[in-house]
Amino acid sequence: MRIYGPTDPEMSKIYNNMGGVEAELENLDAAKEYHEKAMSIDLKSHGAIHPSVARNYMNLGIVEKRLGNYKKAEEYYKRRRYTFNIILWGRITWTWV
Repeated sequence: MRIYGPTDPEMSKIYNNMGGVEAELENLDAAKEYHEKAMSIDLKSHGAIHPSVARNYMNLGIVEKRLGNYKKAEEYYKRRRYTFNIILWGRITWTWV
């Protein structure tokens, strides 16, 4: 059995799952906190251009939208799209508006 440290990349998956559960329970502030922890770990572990980071942007966007923070949600959704464009095509295929 492996024991994960607080910054182990596997902890990101755990935090994302916990954030999803909290969101389903309508504990949106707790969900946001878990997704932010996951993002912090993934940025340190993988860098800014990684599928896990894109997933975190999407999860944070969903939570922000449910909190009524539509501008912040839009920002996260755009960052997710930007990240995936670089991952998939190696370049930016659209511009920030």
